[in-house]
Amino acid sequence: MRAGLAAGVGQVLVFRELIVSCQGNEVSMGIMLAAWLVWGALGAALIGHRVRSVSLTAVLGQVTVLAALPGAGLLAALVIARSFGYLLAVVIPGLFPASGAPILLLLPGQMLGIHHILALGFIATLPPAAVAGAQFAAGCRAYIHPDLRAAGTVGSTYGLDAVGHLIGGTALGWLALQVVDPFTMAVIAGLGNLLVGSVIIWVNIPLDARRRTLTLGAMGLAALVTVLFAVTAQPWSVTARWYHHQLLASRRTIYGDLAITKFGEQGIYLYNNGLPSASSPAPQSLLLAVDFALLQHPQPDRILLVGGGVTGGLAAVLRHHPCQIDYLELDPAIFSFVGPWLASEDKAALADQRVHCISGDARLFVKHAAATACPGYRSTKSLLYPPVV
Repeated sequence: MRAGLAAGVGQVLVFRELIVSCQGNEVSMGIMLAAWLVWGALGAALIGHRVRSVSLTAVLGQVTVLAALPGAGLLAALVIARSFGYLLAVVIPGLFPASGAPILLLLPGQMLGIHHILALGFIATLPPAAVAGAQFAAGCRAYIHPDLRAAGTVGSTYGLDAVGHLIGGTALGWLALQVVDPFTMAVIAGLGNLLVGSVIIWVNIPLDARRRTLTLGAMGLAALVTVLFAVTAQPWSVTARWYHHQLLASRRTIYGDLAITKFGEQGIYLYNNGLPSASSPAPQSLLLAVDFALLQHPQPDRILLVGGGVTGGLAAVLRHHPCQIDYLELDPAIFSFVGPWLASEDKAALADQRVHCISGDARLFVKHAAATACPGYRSTKSLLYPPVV
């Protein structure tokens, strides 16, 4: 069950980081899933061969040793996912300036190609997927070992693993997206596995007091190393991901990974899942697009603006003197996160009394507004989201 839990939360954490590193490229999801299956199968095959015909004590020993690896494997995968571009653009050219392999390298700011995504997917998923597969194979062997008093079946092992995977992928995955950062969640998952491994030693393995103390001490040392690795690697990985920008702030939400970098002396760039999303002050092209749309109407009084308002859209619309602007963003963090970094004209537009900021699904907003405009329509529940304060 603990192996499934570590695998579930590992997939959520690693896949989220890889999506950002691949600039939201959806092809990367298939590559990552394929890589995870390949490494998981390989890890299960290697450990399954080692524990096929050994004693119960030896099998439990393998289970205990593997319990020390999920945390480190997850942390290694997160660091690789975040620093892969820095490795290809800075580290390798610096170490091998005359390597002559431009297809493997990147220019600063260049998006990953399909060959880069393949390499990143298989390298980053190797540590957590191989460990998860090995844990499952060793756990299966221990659970059905004939020397175990209440030996179970392989089917029961699959069921327990599925329960752990469900818990790790939903509860802990949700916490990793909403409450704690990925490195902290990787440490929590790793320490949970270490705790279970320590219990297995204490309850099932017949060791003398000295060897048991040494083994538990080694597990404690592994926990300390995992925590120290996370503390040092987390800030470095952020710097490595944005090596070609001056990062001002970043935030993870359930909708995506937001980052703000410096643009000139006073402006900013907004990135969403690694892709440039907007800038403040807004480029002239955005102002022209807004003007072209609003000039089609002789007097646009009430305007619906979906996205892009905080980074120039609202300021451009307000130049046409509307009575009301309904401004929608799916991610409510846009208002609070980007607001303090905006240019003065965008801050003033966001604070304008005519602007009604709403966080929610624009499709539901439009559906509700169209339905209530029809005579005789009665709605059983409101689909309009509350304004953002």
